[in-house]
Amino acid sequence: MVQKAEEYPYSSFACNAQGIDDDLIKPHFLYLELGNNQTQRLENYQAIIQNGLTIKTTNFIRDSTNKGLVLGDERFIDKLEKQIKHPIRFFSRGGDRKLERFKNQLL
Repeated sequence: MVQKAEEYPYSSFACNAQGIDDDLIKPHFLYLELGNNQTQRLENYQAIIQNGLTIKTTNFIRDSTNKGLVLGDERFIDKLEKQIKHPIRFFSRGGDRKLERFKNQLL
């Protein structure tokens, strides 16, 4: 892999962070929400890349990947479940309700 996103030749970084036109890239709706104009979006995208992901986000991605779960917010998962007419959420399978660790998960 590479040390920096801009070093990866197949990344959308040049388009999303530097404003370089690329006919293969269509702006994602979340990218468009990063600002009211191109300058704001470029700056905000660069800040996201520079600051990296939070530990919480990293763990969420890792857990979803390891468990084979769909990665997305509630709205996305709701929409996907309706489209495929099948539940895709992870439901816990119970646990020893006497253990303090289990009680803390319910909070």
